[in-house]
Amino acid sequence: MQQDEDSIYNEDQQALIRDYQVRYQMSEKEHALEMQEEKTRQSRRLLLLSLLVAALLLILVVVLARNAIQRKKQNETLTRLNNTKDQLLTVVSHDIKTPLLSHEKILDILCKHINDMPLDDLEDYLISLKSSTQELRVKTVNVIGWVKSMIGDNESQAEPFNLCELAETVMHSQAFAIEQKQLKVINAIPTDWMGNDDLTIIEMVLQNILSNAVKYSFANGEIRLEAEDGGERYLVKVIDHGKGIENPDQLLKMTTASTEGTFGESGTGIGLFVSQQMMERNGGTIAIESAEGKGTTVVFSIKK
Repeated sequence: MQQDEDSIYNEDQQALIRDYQVRYQMSEKEHALEMQEEKTRQSRRLLLLSLLVAALLLILVVVLARNAIQRKKQNETLTRLNNTKDQLLTVVSHDIKTPLLSHEKILDILCKHINDMPLDDLEDYLISLKSSTQELRVKTVNVIGWVKSMIGDNESQAEPFNLCELAETVMHSQAFAIEQKQLKVINAIPTDWMGNDDLTIIEMVLQNILSNAVKYSFANGEIRLEAEDGGERYLVKVIDHGKGIENPDQLLKMTTASTEGTFGESGTGIGLFVSQQMMERNGGTIAIESAEGKGTTVVFSIKK
């Protein structure tokens, strides 16, 4: 009997020991899991902290880079403005002062002699005054356009327009000078071709090119306006058979030294230079082909 009780006791003890061992193992596993989870949480926190630091560093780098770019642009703008100021003073003193002095001289003569001046002389003076006024207008527009091209940040505004009609408008604006030389100006641009470009820029460029063609053409000469399909753009050509230009590339550079026209006309000074600047800002191109004594062809592009 005592032996059976001891056996039962031993079994109970062993069961308790096994139960304790199981609980201990479970506790150890739970503790190990908790430790692993804590390590995982710490790793996540460390990763998030690293990502946050990296993001802050990236933001700092971007801000510093942006500030550096802005400072560079500001320095470039200031440099360009200083150069523009110096060049503008030169242009105004040369290109604007000359026609103003001509106005003053003509008006002074008219004021002094208007009552006893022959009608033919009066007509000649008024024609000279009109011509000088047109010259001043072109030069003023060129100077304003050039300054805008140097310091302006506005994007070009595209709008649809008819190329042939634009050419007619520009030809009409040059009618006085064309009539003075008895020139034949032919508009051979197709009547149904439509551009989609900055009309203000294109009109100013065509004005400058046609003005030069008239200036360098001989009396009773011919000027021809043509256009060809250049793919994404139309290529407009202004062709004259005048005296030509010795150094055509110089006209696309900033210069106030220009060759006199066939009637002794003074140049617009910066006309084609302004045109090139505006065309570049507008994504277009302009080119000159010329030979002294054989005429000039100027080609510029217009968006379809």
